[in-house]
Amino acid sequence: MLNNVVEMLNECFVIITVYIIHGFSFFIPNKSVRYDIGWVYISVVAIVFLINIAVIIQKIVLYIIMKIKRF
Repeated sequence: MLNNVVEMLNECFVIITVYIIHGFSFFIPNKSVRYDIGWVYISVVAIVFLINIAVIIQKIVLYIIMKIKRF
């Protein structure tokens, strides 16, 4: 169940980042706006990274706890 939620979340963030990439083109002539869009892009990628790392750490901790209880 958690894998499905994380997968859907990742897909949504991929769609968001694809839309943000258009902000780096020359359709936006103001360089400061493109700079700000870059920071938004970095923030979105960092959020996705942190969520995925948190899920991996949670699964590792639960696996270790399960192994300790069996032992």
